[in-house]
Amino acid sequence: MVFALILRTITDNGIVNPLLGMGLGMGYAAALMVTGWYQYRRGSSLAPVFIACGAILMSSIVVETHARFKSLPLVPAYWTLMATGAGMAFVSRRFSVFLPVSSVPWGCAFAGAAIDYPHPFFPTSS
Repeated sequence: MVFALILRTITDNGIVNPLLGMGLGMGYAAALMVTGWYQYRRGSSLAPVFIACGAILMSSIVVETHARFKSLPLVPAYWTLMATGAGMAFVSRRFSVFLPVSSVPWGCAFAGAAIDYPHPFFPTSS
């Protein structure tokens, strides 16, 4: 998580472009989740930590990038949250563990609600 904080700091100070910072941050969060998958595969007790940190980090990056930096459009933000939740459901099903499917989608749901709070916009509704 220290690396994520460093990325956020250099993005906030304008050292890197917000779009590049978003890509690096999302790549790091995805790497944490993939590491958690490998850790579950090996039977490590640290696997839930990697999974939870990666998913929480991904959700917070999506909200911050869309709401604060305005560099992630709304529909890709929702798709990213859905992909994160689906990935966690896959890990939970594959390894018969409870944490990814129980706690991580709540974080994605709260992030989805927070994206355009207090005036949400649902682009697929009529």
